[in-house]
Amino acid sequence: MRSARLILSCAVISGLIMLISCGDDDYDVPDSGCWINFGIDTPTYEGIWETQESSIDLGGLVPTPGGILYSSDCPYDPGYTITWHNADNGESGTGGAWTIQEISLFFGSYCHTEWMAVNIPLESGDNHLTVTVQDEQGCTGQDSILIRRLP
Repeated sequence: MRSARLILSCAVISGLIMLISCGDDDYDVPDSGCWINFGIDTPTYEGIWETQESSIDLGGLVPTPGGILYSSDCPYDPGYTITWHNADNGESGTGGAWTIQEISLFFGSYCHTEWMAVNIPLESGDNHLTVTVQDEQGCTGQDSILIRRLP
């Protein structure tokens, strides 16, 4: 029984670490030491995606302000500013972020924060998109993806 609890505890801790450290490792830490570790997970976390569509939605997870574990309601508005920029055509736009409360057998009640930028227009060929997240304290994080629009 003790080994089953140890395995369960390790699984829970591993899950929490994965939730906290989501995103890729291709980011530069600013001199201020203030950054947000997040990533583009939708449509893929791979860094490149091909499509024939004329627009795309990007999204993923971002750290929940105050941490993921709460005993009461989650803050719906996490206070993030989400922007995107297409380096190939100069277009830019905004997205949004929200926090959701979940109930899990292993974690109990917890919160996670998602972000999304929708209907980003794509040019034919390569579209180098960069998403920037900024919190209310001015900390930022960036992630990029190459979206290749096929004919």
